Amino acid sequence: MLFAFLFQTQMLFAQQPETKVTLGIKPDYMYTFKGKGVRVTDVLDGQTAKQAGIKAGDIITAFDGDDIKDIFEYKDQLSKFIPGQKVKVGINRDGQVFTIPVQFK
Repeated sequence: MLFAFLFQTQMLFAQQPETKVTLGIKPDYMYTFKGKGVRVTDVLDGQTAKQAGIKAGDIITAFDGDDIKDIFEYKDQLSKFIPGQKVKVGINRDGQVFTIPVQFK
């Protein structure tokens, strides 16, 4: 079962678009199958997410109002942005939903 999960995940990631920017998070890959956003397991020092105030445990639910249900939609959305571009990131933090303005590096 674990092998099938890893194989399926590897195949899906192989199909993901290339991105020009990064938020600077480590996503929880197991959470993505719930279809409710991308849960942040860690925020990398010196990266966009850290500077914007995104925290471990936050769930990223949207970019500029476009829903993000899983890691694949997250990557699709990231592929649309370029360095210097500003975006409002939808966050669910402990049940409270709000947006955080972010400017990609």
